[in-house]
Amino acid sequence: MVSAGTLLVVAYALGGVLMLPFAWLFARQQTRGSNFMALGALGTVFTGLAYAASLRAAGVETTLAWYYVYLVTISGANVAFFAFTLIWTDRREYLRWSVVVPLALATVGVPAFGLVDVALAGIDYRAAFWATPGVLTVAGRTVFDRTPGPVVLVWRFVATVNALAMLGVLAEFTVRPEQRLYRRQNGLLVGGLLAVVVLTMVAQLLGVPIEVVPLTYVGLAGVFAIAIGGYGRFEVVPLATDSIVEEIDAGVLAYDAQGRVLDANRNAVRALDAPDPAGEFLPALLAGADSVTLDTDGDLETLEARLDGHEFTAEEDGRRRRYSASVSEIHDPASRAAGRALLLYDVTEQYRRQQQLERANERLEQFADVVSHDLRNPLHVASGHLELAREGRTESFDEVEAALERIDEIIENVLTLARQGEAIGETEPVSLERVAREAWSHVPTGDATLSVVTDATVQADRGRLVQLFENLFRNSLDHAGSDVAVTVGATDVLYVEDDGPGIPAGERESVFESGYTTGAGNTGLGLAIVAEIADAHGWEARVTEGADGGARFEFDGPAFE
Repeated sequence: MVSAGTLLVVAYALGGVLMLPFAWLFARQQTRGSNFMALGALGTVFTGLAYAASLRAAGVETTLAWYYVYLVTISGANVAFFAFTLIWTDRREYLRWSVVVPLALATVGVPAFGLVDVALAGIDYRAAFWATPGVLTVAGRTVFDRTPGPVVLVWRFVATVNALAMLGVLAEFTVRPEQRLYRRQNGLLVGGLLAVVVLTMVAQLLGVPIEVVPLTYVGLAGVFAIAIGGYGRFEVVPLATDSIVEEIDAGVLAYDAQGRVLDANRNAVRALDAPDPAGEFLPALLAGADSVTLDTDGDLETLEARLDGHEFTAEEDGRRRRYSASVSEIHDPASRAAGRALLLYDVTEQYRRQQQLERANERLEQFADVVSHDLRNPLHVASGHLELAREGRTESFDEVEAALERIDEIIENVLTLARQGEAIGETEPVSLERVAREAWSHVPTGDATLSVVTDATVQADRGRLVQLFENLFRNSLDHAGSDVAVTVGATDVLYVEDDGPGIPAGERESVFESGYTTGAGNTGLGLAIVAEIADAHGWEARVTEGADGGARFEFDGPAFE
């Protein structure tokens, strides 16, 4: 039957051997801080083996020598872990010789001096290190009596301060706002280190005769491997922690080869309206984003193919922003493909200029259509009646005058339409009731009535808003008669409705088109002007049915929410 003492030796030796895979795992990453993490893990390999050797040693001198080897290796590992902590938490500026050398001397130097003391048996400072130098028997094994002397008390104090400093630095780093995407990951690091510190201090306070640190470090390495490797932080460069990436205008979202999101800066978070995307599957994340409309059936390759160059519009703080997506590979320092990055470029201004150019081209085409079609008819009428007038029919001059007035009206409307496509001027808080009644006074309304059932204000270009109401009122009068009742109101939308015959559902999509009209003698430009004014303000115009069956024009936008 295997004795308890043998099991104890095997446990510590196995604990040291189990650190080898972690040392290899961290060493192969070759990214930020991983070399120090690998060095620390390698140190704990020798820590476990050295303590196992001290348990098998015979005699005080040999036991103490191996115990000092254990202390040297564990102290060196802690210095490496401290360096890793500084790099991990973006405090690389503190990783300098003036910090590392004193720490190494105070931690590694003390047990190293003790080891030399044992080797040079003629010089004995043992009493300064240990209160009762000697050995104890635990489970049939020789264990060095670790009752501390003044030197070891100071050494333990420095080692404890070092551990608490690492814990504090990691905890502060974890609660930083920019680390919100990695809070669970950093929380694992803090929790693992806290567990080691607490167990070590409790064991010392209770006077446990054997060391617990080598065994707890195996668990700590496992936690670190899960926190770091499990979240892919070493596989893909941690973009969100780099200030330059956090501050650039583009949104940056990093993900691994399986499509799992690893990191995102604040611009990507805003653009996708995804406050905590870390760990999400990219196709599922984008499928849940209202702004990105891509049908990919959850397939990553299909998504990447369709996403590259895709543009979408997102609403941020009541404003619409336009983004262009691009997918690129991320490489580690060894030039290996480590993942991909989704870049979201803000192309709002370019998109607006493009839209303005397209609208300008549309207005140019509209002008050409008016000139070629709408102006031709009154010109023919004027020319024909002018010939008749020359033949002595003076009443034809009245027809010529009417035709010229018609030409003047068409030209004025075309120029008005062209001006509405321009950018709006300065906006100001405008009372909808005052503007509506002012516009009503500009229109010959006859027996028609106006009801304004809102006292809301809206941020708008006052002059253009007056024109919008004027054209809507004229439209109601032209199609519903001179006794029409018009109502202006605002709920979550601005609306203007009348009690006329309404607009058939099949024609509602066409009424805002330039030249569309159902009345003889009309230019068909009034509602096109309305649509241009609404668009210039960022409002969406639509037609529906009013409460009394008449036409209802609605305008939707952030200003009315």
